[in-house]
Amino acid sequence: MRFLTSNDQAERRSATRLLSRARVVTGAFPATSPNDTARSGGAGHPRARITFGVLITIAVILYAVQAPVLGAAYGAGAFGMLLALPGSIAVVLARTNAPAAVGLVLAGTIVIALTVHRAESLPFPWTVPAMLAMFVCCLILGYAVDLRQASLTWGVTLAITVPLEFVRMGRLTDPWYVLVSVGTCAVLLGIGIRMLRASEARADAQAEIGAQERERREILEEKAKMARELHDVVAHHMSVITVQAASAEYRHAGLPADVRDEFRAISEQSRSSLAELRRILGVLRGDDAALALAPQPGVGDLPRVIEHVERAGTPVELVVADLDGLAESVSIATYRIVQESLSNVVRHAPGARARIVIDRTPSAIELTVTNTAGQGIIDAFPSGGHGIRGMKERALALGGTLSAGPRADGGFVVSAWLPLQPMSGERADVEYAGGRR
Repeated sequence: MRFLTSNDQAERRSATRLLSRARVVTGAFPATSPNDTARSGGAGHPRARITFGVLITIAVILYAVQAPVLGAAYGAGAFGMLLALPGSIAVVLARTNAPAAVGLVLAGTIVIALTVHRAESLPFPWTVPAMLAMFVCCLILGYAVDLRQASLTWGVTLAITVPLEFVRMGRLTDPWYVLVSVGTCAVLLGIGIRMLRASEARADAQAEIGAQERERREILEEKAKMARELHDVVAHHMSVITVQAASAEYRHAGLPADVRDEFRAISEQSRSSLAELRRILGVLRGDDAALALAPQPGVGDLPRVIEHVERAGTPVELVVADLDGLAESVSIATYRIVQESLSNVVRHAPGARARIVIDRTPSAIELTVTNTAGQGIIDAFPSGGHGIRGMKERALALGGTLSAGPRADGGFVVSAWLPLQPMSGERADVEYAGGRR
């Protein structure tokens, strides 16, 4: 049977504490302080209830034996019912305060020695139930408290029993030697169990650290593989598109002006996309320093995004409040949500009109991107649902909220609430009422 004084999983998760602390309490008996009891899950914890039940059972059995023995064999009569109480109470008390429990057993035995007559052929003043109660309390003492306190408590207890023996018995009797052996073995056994539990906890912590390290290596290897694939395939094709678009007006003489402008726009867009792709490759390869130094787009870059979208045939209306002084993370998130929303309009609702409203309240940025129903081939591009998920994660990272879904007129709306003071939110209320983008 196993009794726990602290939350095993919490101890295992805290690997540094497990490896640095000499004393790790993970299992056999309850805590010896209110703080330890709280960490073990409190009185309502299943293991705590089991512990309490076992100790109550032992206490009842000891009382059922001790009371009639003291009353009949030792001549205490009805008074024996009171004399039997300290040992039983101590067994239950040991669950939360083992040193006090040991002291209570000792105090009960002293009262017995001073008030009860010695019985022939029976151990006195240490009766068998009293020794059993001391064994239980010493076992918990060795496990639940540190080595110094356990040794001091047991040493003081033995020092007090010596003069008691000489006062009542005139010498150190056999029951006293049995008590010393039983109590000492119980303390050592408790210490051994505690050390074994601590060793198991350290081994579990080391195993968890090893598993986390293996998982980290696997993630890094997968990211490196993704980076190679993106570089070898996507980056190559983007480079070709950039070169072909930039050189088209030189390779094909006599192109109309609007066609040349279109090729220049394609070249500019592909060059910008290639720069973004290289930044992503740096992230996948773990180049955090390069990422930190890379310029990040913000709300000031929204006109450029809108210009590119309008060139693709989607008219955009922008209604924006004063956004000066925004935190960088809020500015980036606003830009990315608008960029992704407009990209969704271009991909899934060709011919639609888009409207962006960005309002600033004393506490947050309120962002809404709406579009009318598309006029061309709807959902011409397959979707994996990553766009909404990415916007949701950006809002969540700031402690904000995001919702997205179709409108009654066939259009689509994306609404986000981003706090001006970014915080780590526990969750974002994301309501995606149909459709995937």
